[in-house]
Amino acid sequence: MNSNSTTSFHVNTARRLFVDDQIVGSRENVTRVLHQVTKHPDNPIFFPCRAWEGIKIKLYGSVIREDDGLFRMWYLAGNSDPEDYQNRSLICYAVSDDGLNWQRPDLGLHEFKGHLANNIVYRSHSDGGKRKARILDVSVIKDPLDPDPTRRYKLINWQYNDDDYYSGDIPFPSGAYAAVSPDGLHWTESPTPLFKFVESIGDTVYLMHDTIRRRYIAFVKIFLDGDSKMRIQATKDGWCRVDPQGNFHLVDAQAENLRLRQRAIAFSEDFVTWSTPELMFPIDEQDPPDVEHYKNNGFVYESMYLGLLSIYHLSTGCQDFQLISSHDGEHWDRAADRAVFLPSGRPYRDWDFGTASVAGSPPILIGDELWFYYDAQWNIHGQNSPNRYTAEPRGVAGYAIGLAKLRRDGFVSLDAGAEEAMVETKPLILEGDELKINADCTHGELRAEVVDASGDVLAGLSREDCIPVTGDSVGHAVQWQKAQSLSELQRREVRLRFYWQNGALYSFWCEPTAVD
Repeated sequence: MNSNSTTSFHVNTARRLFVDDQIVGSRENVTRVLHQVTKHPDNPIFFPCRAWEGIKIKLYGSVIREDDGLFRMWYLAGNSDPEDYQNRSLICYAVSDDGLNWQRPDLGLHEFKGHLANNIVYRSHSDGGKRKARILDVSVIKDPLDPDPTRRYKLINWQYNDDDYYSGDIPFPSGAYAAVSPDGLHWTESPTPLFKFVESIGDTVYLMHDTIRRRYIAFVKIFLDGDSKMRIQATKDGWCRVDPQGNFHLVDAQAENLRLRQRAIAFSEDFVTWSTPELMFPIDEQDPPDVEHYKNNGFVYESMYLGLLSIYHLSTGCQDFQLISSHDGEHWDRAADRAVFLPSGRPYRDWDFGTASVAGSPPILIGDELWFYYDAQWNIHGQNSPNRYTAEPRGVAGYAIGLAKLRRDGFVSLDAGAEEAMVETKPLILEGDELKINADCTHGELRAEVVDASGDVLAGLSREDCIPVTGDSVGHAVQWQKAQSLSELQRREVRLRFYWQNGALYSFWCEPTAVD
């Protein structure tokens, strides 16, 4: 497989992954393999056990690890009493020293039935119950780039106004609301939604901080009529197709198999003014006929953007997650032939077989692992009365939160078998003295060489001069017998060639030579 490009990619400490062929010029005898996460054996690690949490806690939320090592979690909780709107949906806060054992601090910020001893940090704008608003999701980021310290933390949450579900011309209509905070605990909410339900935008909103391009990205649910891109809107009379003139036409969504839920993306430079959400990628003929795109997150990972897309299977009510990727934050693809990255559990046997969500925040790097937090429900989508999951040593009712892990950079690898594989990169500018790779060569070995723009191997940097890389490491140093460093190659356009057998190559990058 060959791909030509005149673009030179700068390679520095930001790792270059092989999720796609963006940086690959040619490759032989390799297979691209997606690697699923490994679920923690003690899952679920966080589950409802306070009165204000009812039987439901959801990671329509975020987990952030601060510079001092403290894990901070914002999650959604609330009882199921339809008359208690003041406490029906609450954003709560927990902390942990190790990411596994969580505490709920008594913050004293919001009352729950006359008491302040709770961990509630945000509640719906129900105005003391006068307006019946309920929060469906929340996504939190920490923004160290904002010069205003009162806006250090930002969130978006979706709130439905149940008094008038379908109107956009009332105070606090159904939609996505933003808020800012100096500490992640005390929040100031915008009085008007960023996106409205009546604009064919739905819940499951996720917030992303694009630190590469210094902007904010929102991922939202959008209702569209397939390839025509015509809006579909929920009304009191049912689903309607909205024509270009704004006229509503009642449709039978099930009979026409509209597969309503899809994903859209919007951008903001200031967290105030947002672009109109646009479709990210359509549901197409490669998708099974029972699939909708229910939710997704996105995050900057090393030199690119990655995310997880929830695949909702209408026939079973269950959800699993695929990997998505982008190189500009705007144009996204479904990676690795749409293989399942985070699978659902076994039906009615595992706690996480039903409805599930991933944290809106990026995975957290702990040592050589990436940690992903997610929630799941002991129930399929659409069932209103959760059954009880009673696995020992504790029982969990409704939703709970779990942890899954992945090797660092371990989303996708290029794998070789007994026949020697070769990958040649596109033109590169190496911005470091030492070449590093993440590779598993436990049952084989890998060698590399450097070639110039004409394809000629540089003296001393041939595969024969390369010291074989063996073993399994997320940070192998690639070395040549006659070359102490790559410093002479800086600002010079070159290509890298990797040769290996019986192993997996995940990523490569450059680093300054370590100084003792």
